[in-house]
Amino acid sequence: MTQDAFLYDLNLMHIYTLSTSISIDSRPELQQTWQVAIAQEAMSQPYLMHSLLAMAALHQIAVGTDCFQRYLSLALKHHCFALAKSRPELDFVTERNCHGLFALSAMIAVSSLALPICRSAGTLEDPIGEFAQSANLVRGSKTIVQSSRDCLSVGRFGKLLHYASLRKQTALPKHIEGALGDIEQRLTESSDIRKEDMDACRSALEGLRTCFRNIHISQTSSPYVVPENIEIIFAWLATIDTEFISLLLSRYPLALVILAYFAIFLHLLNKVWWCRGWGLALMDSIQNSLDETWKPVLQWPMHQFAFIASQQATGEDREAHSS
Repeated sequence: MTQDAFLYDLNLMHIYTLSTSISIDSRPELQQTWQVAIAQEAMSQPYLMHSLLAMAALHQIAVGTDCFQRYLSLALKHHCFALAKSRPELDFVTERNCHGLFALSAMIAVSSLALPICRSAGTLEDPIGEFAQSANLVRGSKTIVQSSRDCLSVGRFGKLLHYASLRKQTALPKHIEGALGDIEQRLTESSDIRKEDMDACRSALEGLRTCFRNIHISQTSSPYVVPENIEIIFAWLATIDTEFISLLLSRYPLALVILAYFAIFLHLLNKVWWCRGWGLALMDSIQNSLDETWKPVLQWPMHQFAFIASQQATGEDREAHSS
């Protein structure tokens, strides 16, 4: 490593501990995990250190920098190193390496969304394709958790796993259940889909129900309707089937409609640097990919987008008047 490369990485580590680590999650108890526990684990796990440095470089791009190309190059380099160095470990998840791999999966979940946004300077060229690639990366965390849940739950990243496992089983409001029921009805009536693809769509739809039960959008929401339990969103990404991702890539209409409903949650996070612009980009791309016969089923998610935007604008006005 050259002296310049060493100094660049040292600067990225400084950025991560000072600001990036506390920008990922707003909950103080989890900020401590990102800032201290993950940084400590990275000292003994090179793949995690590379992921940490990639995240810091992406954050620097997101907040604005005169050295865009330098930080993008650093982000891509460390991101690729993190994936390459962790691949052999993923083949043999043990009590020894499960903590570092779980921390890596949390980092990858965030960076997989941040990287396309930062790389394109905020304008996604192929939002649906980029999303499918991100989902493929996040899905790896499912294997880690399934094989090591007991060990992880008592480890230093137990809080992350605890929050990700929280599920409310409350009944959905009628307008949400009705909207999801319309999709299910169309799925039942479809004659141009294989059984395994239909099962993948049903599974993704059931995952949406879990998201809506845990992140409820209502007229009493705060002006900034940014959900605290963002792990539910990543849990959906981690559990969708590869068949569903293939349907997205082939632009299968029902899969795109399900994605449009999930895009609501990404739009809730529009003020967060690593998710900025994702919801709107996906919704625009989905609308352009579907013909007129599918427009009615998109009316409900479009209404939710408008409501979220109005709530966020109200919050900005209140902040401006109070400052």
